[in-house]
This record gives sequence, C-alpha cells and structure tokens, in this order.
Amino acid sequence: MNKKVVVAATLMLAVLSLLLGPVAADAAHPKPGEYGTRGVQFNPAMLGIPLLDYFTGAPVQATGPAVNGRYQGLPPFGTKLSCNVCHFDIVANENMNRHATMSFNKIAQSQYGYGYDKERPWVSGPGKFGKWSPAYNRQLGKMNSTYSGEADVLTKLDMGAFEFTTECGVCHVGGGPGTSNPYSFTFPWRVSDYFGRDRGAGGIHSNLDNEQRNQSIANDYIFPLPLSSPYYPRRVPLNPWDFFVSSDSTVKKVDWAMWGLNGTLQLDCLMCHLEGYDHLARNQEIARYNRLYNAGTLGSGLAVLNPAEGDGFNMDYDASLVKVGGDGTLYLDSTFTDKIARLPKAANCVHCHMPTAVKNQANIDWKSRFYSYDAIPSDDPGDPGNLRPARYLSDLVKRGDIWSQDEVHVSLECAGCHSKTGKFQAWKPTDPNYMHSPGKGYDPMNTGSDEFGGTVKFCYDCHVLAGDLDGDGNSDTDIFGAPVPTSAHAGAGLMMNIVPKARRINAQGAEEEFIGNHLDIISCTACHVTKRYAAARSVDFSTGSQFFNFVGNPLDEEHGTATVDLAFTWKETTPVKLLPDGRPNPLWRRLIYPFNYLTGVYWNNVGTKDANGDGFTTGMANGGKIVSGDPFFQRNVKENFSYGVNAENDRIPVALQGSTVFDAQSVKNADGAVMFTRPAEIAAYRAKVSAKDAGFVPQLVLESEPYLEMHNILPAFTFALGRPTTDGSGNKVYGCPDCHGSTGGIFNGRINMLGKGKLADNSVVPLAVSWNNSGEVATKALYWDRNGAKLSVDFADLTQTPKTTREPNRWEFLGYDQARATTLNQSFSPADYGIDVDPKPVINAIADADLSKLGIQVVTGVAVPLTCPPAQFIDANANGRYDSGEKLVGQVSYAWSSSDSQATITGAATQNATITFPGTGVKSITLTVSDEEGKVRSATTSVTAIVPPIGISWNSGTKTATFSSIPAGTTAVRVYWGDGQSTTKTSGITDPLYLTHSYSTTTSKIIQFYCYGSDGKQTGYQQKTINP
Repeated sequence: MNKKVVVAATLMLAVLSLLLGPVAADAAHPKPGEYGTRGVQFNPAMLGIPLLDYFTGAPVQATGPAVNGRYQGLPPFGTKLSCNVCHFDIVANENMNRHATMSFNKIAQSQYGYGYDKERPWVSGPGKFGKWSPAYNRQLGKMNSTYSGEADVLTKLDMGAFEFTTECGVCHVGGGPGTSNPYSFTFPWRVSDYFGRDRGAGGIHSNLDNEQRNQSIANDYIFPLPLSSPYYPRRVPLNPWDFFVSSDSTVKKVDWAMWGLNGTLQLDCLMCHLEGYDHLARNQEIARYNRLYNAGTLGSGLAVLNPAEGDGFNMDYDASLVKVGGDGTLYLDSTFTDKIARLPKAANCVHCHMPTAVKNQANIDWKSRFYSYDAIPSDDPGDPGNLRPARYLSDLVKRGDIWSQDEVHVSLECAGCHSKTGKFQAWKPTDPNYMHSPGKGYDPMNTGSDEFGGTVKFCYDCHVLAGDLDGDGNSDTDIFGAPVPTSAHAGAGLMMNIVPKARRINAQGAEEEFIGNHLDIISCTACHVTKRYAAARSVDFSTGSQFFNFVGNPLDEEHGTATVDLAFTWKETTPVKLLPDGRPNPLWRRLIYPFNYLTGVYWNNVGTKDANGDGFTTGMANGGKIVSGDPFFQRNVKENFSYGVNAENDRIPVALQGSTVFDAQSVKNADGAVMFTRPAEIAAYRAKVSAKDAGFVPQLVLESEPYLEMHNILPAFTFALGRPTTDGSGNKVYGCPDCHGSTGGIFNGRINMLGKGKLADNSVVPLAVSWNNSGEVATKALYWDRNGAKLSVDFADLTQTPKTTREPNRWEFLGYDQARATTLNQSFSPADYGIDVDPKPVINAIADADLSKLGIQVVTGVAVPLTCPPAQFIDANANGRYDSGEKLVGQVSYAWSSSDSQATITGAATQNATITFPGTGVKSITLTVSDEEGKVRSATTSVTAIVPPIGISWNSGTKTATFSSIPAGTTAVRVYWGDGQSTTKTSGITDPLYLTHSYSTTTSKIIQFYCYGSDGKQTGYQQKTINP
C-alpha cells in the first residue's frame, strides 16, 4: 500500500467515530462531535477536516508561524483527498455523479465509442464527453487511438481530453476525463479504492491501453527525462489523452503527472457545496494558466497563490480559516466548514448555468456575475484572458435563463426542485436510488440511455400529485405549499374535453388517441414561461471562433420591453409508458413544450476529401445510414482570417485573408466580428479553401437544435397564456385568442432563427443569410410531431434571388401545415365548444305496454327502447329541450341506469339504448349526461314492469278473435263483442284462445275481454277497438 493510501486510511479512521446516532437535518457540515446526515459522528477529538497535499496525499503542514495572517509556502490541497477521508464511498462511485463524469465512462461501452453514430461517425458517446452539437461544434478525438506522427494528429484530432478539460472544466467539478480514462489497460496498475478493492478497467491518465506507451511511462519513471528532451515525446506514442493541438496549430504534450506542470483536475466537492466559492479564481487556473492542481485550493478561498514563488504552486493559507494541529497539520475550522452546505446553494449553481446580473449593471461586480468563464473582459489588451472572447453562461445562451428576475420559485433555490425531489438520494451509494448529482429532466435530444433522467421535480409532482409520487397516500417530497391549479384551469376552460387526438397509453402499452383537454396536449411551461431578457439564437463558428447572436433585449438592459420569441414542439412527459406492475402510466402524455432554438453556424465539407479525419465524407453510406456531414475543424477555419481587437479587448476576426469581400456594408455581430451574410462573402471563402485543396468544398451549415425551457416562470397573475379576464360589463372573457388568433401564442407568428447583427451605423437588424447557388448553404432545425417522429424544418427560401434564409412559422415546429393553422385560428364563440352551456338531459316518451292502466307499463323480459334528444345545444327556443335545427355544441357523454340492479341495459353510453327488466314492480330509469367541462346533469322517469298484458287481435277474413297472454289461473272468460252480443266460456281455456263472431255492421267495435278464476274473482281484463 503506497503512502497516499496509508495516510488516507489512517485519517479516515481517526476522523470517523463509527457510532450511529441521530441524523442531522439539512444544515452545514457537522463539527467535531456532531452527527452527520448519514448518522455517523464526527470524532470529537479531531480539530476539523485535515487538508491533504494535492501532490502526495500527505497532510499539509505549516512550516512556521503565520506571517501577515497566512501560513506561507505550502502546497495546494486536494479537495477530493480531504473529502475522501470520510466520504470515500461517494468518491469511489464517481460514475453516479454526472457533473463529474459527463458520461465519459460510456465511450468505452460496447454500444458506444468513436463511430457508433453512423450518421455522425465523429461522435463517441451520448454524453457531454463524446457528443457533438452544432451549438458547440468541437469534435472529441478517437480516444482509444494513437497517431503515427504530428501530421496525423493535426489531420484527425480536433479536441483531446486535456483541451476538453480546460474548455469545459470551468463548469465541470473535476474527476471523469479530468483525472482518468475509461479504457482497460495492460500495465499492472489498476483502479482501486482505499480498501484495495479492484474497481475494474480504467485508470489515471498515465495508463492507456497501449503496451508501448505503458513501457515508456515505466522507463520515464526509472530514467526521468525533461520535457525538453527530443526523446520524450517520441517514447510516448501520440494519443488524444496526453497530447493536444494548441491555438497556434502545434501539437503539445500534457503532463498529467501529479508532480508535473499541469496535474489532473480532481473532483472538487466544494465547487457545489461551499458558499462563496470563487469560481473565477478556479477557472483562471484551469483555462488561462492550465494549472489544474491549483484550481480547487484557489476556488475554496482558503489560500492565495504566493507571487514570490516562481513555480506556480506555493500557497499562502488564511490563518483565520484553518486550525493547526500539534504536528503542524492544517485542519478546516468551523468558521470555514459552517459554509459547507449539504444541499448546493443556488449561488453555486448559477455560476455555471445562468447570470445573476445583466451586462454593465451599475453598482455591482457585474462581470463575475454575468460571465462564468476565464475570459472575463479586461481593460488591458495584453491580458491573457483576451486571447478569446468572453463566453456566456450556458443556460443564458441555450435557454435565456436569468436568475435575478422572473422566477416565481426563486425562494426555493435550485435544490427545491433539483435536490429535494423524493426520487433519489445522494449519500448512500449502496442503495439503488443513489445519485450524487442534482436531479434532471428528460432531454428530448438525448441519443442514449439516461440513467439520471426523470430525477428532477416536475410541475405535476407538487401541483397535481401533492408530493405523493407513488400513489400510496403519503407525500414523498416537500411541495413547499404549492397551490393546486385545478380550479383556475377549469375556470379558464382548459379542463374541457374538446381536444381531439390527444395521446395516452392503453392497456397494451401502446399509444392511443382520445378526446382530451388542453392539459392533455400542452405542458405547464408552454403557458407559464416567458423570457423577458435575452437568449442566444445562433452560435457562429464560421470564422473559426465562437460568437453569439442574441434575440430579446440588449444584454445591458435589465428591464427591456422585448421578449424572446420561443418556438414550441412536442415532447413526452416521460419515456416510461408502463408502470412496474404493467399498468399504463397515467402521467404519460405527448405535450407541446416551449423551446429556444439555437442555431450553430459552421462550415461543412461536401468535397471528396475527409475534413475531420473520421474516414468519411458527406453523403457516404455507413452501416445502412448516410453520413450527414464532415465538419471542418475550427482551427482550420480560423487560419483563413485576420484578427483585430474590439472595444472590450477581445480578439475578433476582421477580414478574410487576402480578400476585401468584408467591407463597410458587411453585417457584423455584437462583438464587432465579421460574419457571413452575403453571397459574395460566402463565395469568396469557398473559393479560398478550394484553391488550397480542390478536395475541400465548404458548405455553410445553419443547423438549429431546440433547448427545453423550464425556468423563468412568472406568477399567473402576471403572465399566463389563456388566462380569462372580464369585460366592461363584468362578463368573463376567455383567453382563447392568446393562442387561437392571428399572432402569438403557440402556433402563430414566426421565429427568428439567427438572432440580431449590426450594420455599419451600429443599428441592430435581424440576421439573414443570402447566397447564389444551390448547395452553398444548408439549413435545418430539429423538431418532433405529435406522433413522436423526429423531423426537420428547412428554413431556406430557394424561390428568391439570391436565395435566402427565412423566418419559419411556429406551426412548422409542431408538424402542422397552413391549413391546420388556419383552422385553429378560425373565429369562434366559446359557446360553440359547449363552454358555459349546460347539458340538458331529456328522456323521450317510453311506449306504454298497457294503456288500460295509469302510468307507463313495460313488459318484463322484453327489451324496451330508450331514446333521448341531443343534450348540449344552443337553446334558441328557450324551452329546455332540443328542437330540430338548433345548433349542437360541445362533447357530451350519455349514461343510462336503473334502480333495478338486475336490469340489462344495452348501449348504456349512447343516445339510443334498450333496457330489459327481469321482474315486475315500479322501476326508475335515469339518464345522466356529462359535458366537456365536467358538468353532470340527470333526468329520471318511472315505469312499472308488468307481466305481458292480454293481447287481442281480430282477423276480419276468418271473423276470428285471438286472445293471448291470458293470466295464469284463468278458468272462465267472458267476451263483450261491442255489438250487444257476448260469449261466455267456462271450459277449454287455452292460450292463445280463438273465438269467432259475426258482425252485422262494419263500424268499429270495442272488444272487451274478462278473465276469472275458479273462485269467481277477476284475474284479468283487456279491451281493443277493431274494424270488423
């Protein structure tokens, strides 16, 4: 066991008092003597959390007394090492921390790896590490390969592990590709935890699966060579883990060794859990200086870099934040640990996700709150941070998110929906619901399995389910007093079942259509999210750098009047269609959600040569698919431009080398950089590249992806689509025109796909791109239709001269056509859909089986027809029932029932049913009607079920009367023929009974038929009028 393992194991046993005790509530880190959330007591004999040397794992020990309040000349500490002393099981399960791994472990899985995506063969995996997006446009190399030489690297490698770490590490907590690679290897060093258990294949960056490289590393360990040695890079084969291509297109070596110049980017727990963490200090060490080993220490604020030391890793620790043990070991004092929160604070989250200030906001340090990355704009053109333009926070760019305004849930902080969800726990790795990351939703663009999806708190978890996630009647998560919106939704008409072709899951697990309400097709966020600041609409890589073009308000306007024009398309609420017990998931729907479309602008090669080294060109067949593109590396694009400096001291492209095609009339972006918008500009670049090599033919691609909107929900009284109002007379006015009108809403209006640019006079205009010839430009925007099909909107207008981009209609992103949109926009009255029109149940008259008795008689055993007129209509005649010609409205359901539970009803849910009673007696028949608003009305009538009555029929040809259904027990009958004659029969009584009689006249007669029993009492009677 090496020194590092021995020290860590010893400290772990010293710090932990393995006695279970009371569990602390959500609070700061426990002090010595207190119990933590996991029920383990912090050893009261300890001074605090020991700081362990980043390089050696040994305790950081003061070499003398504090000078000017600081212990000077000490090494940086390893956050992972210090936290690992107690939280070793969490550290060992890094793969369940998506913020750490960014799914880098998946690229080594059999279903993934470089080339697994046949349409985009340069893609390696489904996660951040390995995925490609037109909005980021960097291509991760083939991470299990080596290269024959530097020329091979330049041809095939856009970005390796080190460049990924320094590019993305500023919003990456460390670990994952910042410390190790996921491939197996042959050298006998393997990944193990602090108990010596084998954790499987993979290892630190010094161990790639390449025997030659491993042997070289072993030789270097025995016979160390300086990096300047001409033999050093030759002994270690070129590979994407240990080499990268710098901004000047030279291949450079990474020294991941813990004693080297770069170090690894270790997991930094404090980045999320420490209040007041200095993200900018951390980020500059990573991206500006590439000193990964310093990142955590400077971010923690425990120390500052000693400027007097030239090696770049001597720290001066703040004596007010640490305690010193008897052996000089530095421990974290409670002054510091009280700021370590169990659940990450919003202030930590927003540093990577969204701004808390607008650009140039007065009276605050707006730069550190508006930008996250290393390139904070500087007043000094020589500042290294100006080597590239400042980059914006990711969710401002992708979604227009801003934390400082327009969010009704702001008091809950991020943890309210992303940590306290009831769907996972973050402290016990042995449990199946363990995940040490904030909860997340379902990404519709996810291209692989997402074990973290669905762990966030959804709107309906609080507002519909009241926190009862599993339906057992008990709340599983804190709902923070969330209001139930059912009444408000009903009052707005949104609960009415008037929407055809809503989709749900049937008993067989398949999708089926049904008539639903608006909430069966529209998400909460579609009506409640609005963006009143700004969002990026395109990311321009066409000059080899990254520039953003925004929509909405100017970035320096805190309370502008514009809104971001969002688009809407379809998405599943959850991919889980069946519950574990096989029942259909009642929460599954395919709904309309709001999205911000972000368009990547980049050059793709449509020539015959391979531009990105993946072995394919655009349009080639690949495993049954067609390769969609062959994007140029950004550095190869950048080399064609001349650069200058803008007002913020950022380097920007100002001209195409050797060309004057960009002139005073060219449109520029907000940073002042040139961009391609005119035919001559596009033609000039294409000609320049093809002149160097005819195998390279650039095509400008405008490829847009939708980013789901979930934040910036306003209170309903401030903003909500479809919210009813009242007119001057106090009458309710429904909010239907918010969507069903000529503009705005969900399917009306147009979407600016490129953002805004600047003309020569600095006036701001919507961007458009024009070109001359087919194939010079390609446009596409991803969307899904209501069936879940993945489709694309082409936003090019090829009918114009020159050809140009267009602003597509919102309905195109829903899979609608113009005819469908026109139908949805037709003028209508709410009453036309049954809104506020009460259903009126009316039972038509039921045929009387025995006119001789009062009331309505029906015969037992005989199906009795039941009918009713339409129940919902515009009652123009105001008589309470439907009259022919009156307008039918709404959606009505019918239900017939009876007081006799033994009765049989056929067609009980229709207007035309039948009922059969098995026994006699008084029965009630009820018609219940329900409308689209859920209004229920009933009507009831009574009948008497009788045995079949005596039947009388007359045959004038044979002069015979037939008497049927004679009551049982009849022994004698008497017939009065209606002409003064009668017949009495006391024997031979049969059923039916036939008697003949001759009439002297043909006028109508009434035949009366009496039945008697043996006791002389009457058993039955019937009469009938006949024509002899």
